[in-house]
Amino acid sequence: MKKLQIKNILAFILIACIFTFNFMTIHYALDTYFTANSGYNNYITIFAKGGRLVSALSWKIADILKIPFNVFITFGGVLSAVLCGITLYVITKKLNELLNKKNEKNKYILLGIVSILFVFNCMLLQNFVYAENFVMMLGLYICIKSANMIDTEKSVVKENIIPAILLLLATCCYQGILNVYLTFTAIIIFINYNNDIKKMITKFIKACINYVFALGTNFVILKLINKLILINESTRVEGNLDLLYNISYPFRMLKTIFLDTAGMMPKFLFGSLVVVSMAVLIYVIIKNKVKPLNVMMSLLILLVAYFSCFIPMMALSKDSLDAAARLLFSIGTLPAIILIISIFLNKDIKFEKIIFVVASLFVVINLVNYINVSKEHLVTNRKDIEETKKIYNLIKEYEIKNNITVDTVISGTDKNPKYYYDENRTKNELTVRANYINFIETAVLNMVSNKDYKYKLMSEIEKEKYFKNKEYDQFSEAQIIFDKNVMYWYKY
Repeated sequence: MKKLQIKNILAFILIACIFTFNFMTIHYALDTYFTANSGYNNYITIFAKGGRLVSALSWKIADILKIPFNVFITFGGVLSAVLCGITLYVITKKLNELLNKKNEKNKYILLGIVSILFVFNCMLLQNFVYAENFVMMLGLYICIKSANMIDTEKSVVKENIIPAILLLLATCCYQGILNVYLTFTAIIIFINYNNDIKKMITKFIKACINYVFALGTNFVILKLINKLILINESTRVEGNLDLLYNISYPFRMLKTIFLDTAGMMPKFLFGSLVVVSMAVLIYVIIKNKVKPLNVMMSLLILLVAYFSCFIPMMALSKDSLDAAARLLFSIGTLPAIILIISIFLNKDIKFEKIIFVVASLFVVINLVNYINVSKEHLVTNRKDIEETKKIYNLIKEYEIKNNITVDTVISGTDKNPKYYYDENRTKNELTVRANYINFIETAVLNMVSNKDYKYKLMSEIEKEKYFKNKEYDQFSEAQIIFDKNVMYWYKY
């Protein structure tokens, strides 16, 4: 039995590696460029201010051990894949206990495929770009383990206290992943106790208490860190709090999520997956004459998956609200959730084969999307560095010719800057040009040159003086002007 478990775990880890192999190479998120040059310390403080204490701790350890940043990125990518593989195994095992009482091999494979669809959804994709991605994946694993304890009947400690503590640990990894706890818990409760409405309600209330405890405690920790330890307040907890606007925010984001997929998939594709999976569920409901109560509970699970992503945002300032994909994991699981519910409600063995085909097709679509987006991300990194090397060569030529040292970069963008390179087919946060972002472009330059250029934002007066009536649609040496020890960089 143990050999089979190890074999299954290794198989899931291999699958996770296939999805994420491009993120096991050297790659950079926009803020990673800054860390690559300035070291770990700055982001240790940022993580602590954001309540992400596990991330802060991991970076502190890396700093103490003097781990080269490129090694840290590669190690993080590998560890992320391992954690995702283990998470896949845990989810599949739980679904198998709930939905495969006869322990049929084909059913286990189907549940494994649905688990892959659940984890490697388009919204999780953004998380892998960050150097701390392995901490985010640890948070995902902990949330799933906590959810699995909801149907423990023998021990109050195992059902309530341990899950609450684990959830608090998950929030200290990454608050944005906590929504999956409520979602997966709701699935387990529905499947396990669908004939006992009172039990379902009681169990879900307990889960909500665990969730509120973890999120609330993390919020208090965050406030204490900002108030007592650090001078500057985090904008996550200070600023213009508009509760009515925050409550309306999930509804404002419907188009962005289901039509634009938060930029993580081609337009309409994610919405199409949801529509197709809903068609499967509707057929199952009609064909099997599912009870109205079970239909209602199924819809409630979908609502939990959607709205749970926005609960932590209710306490944020209006300016801090962000429907980035990395915060919408549970929404990304909707096609998988719908198919899991369909498997549970379906009594027609022949139709189960249709569900198998649909789930497999969805997994292939997600895999192709992961590979395409991650490749585009690497292309963007390469273009950023190539362009920056050209600029650094211009600096060196100027310094040699004029016997002077450039120590300051003053940059600004023209009136119609490009967010993406022309070569980019994928346009999202993973493919934004680093050299478009003010101050990040200097971080890239510092990384490439191994120097520490000072940065200033170009004023309108300086734009008028050096680049009057100039507009560019690609890189040109004319965008670089030197004046004594200063380089003026007018970005396209």
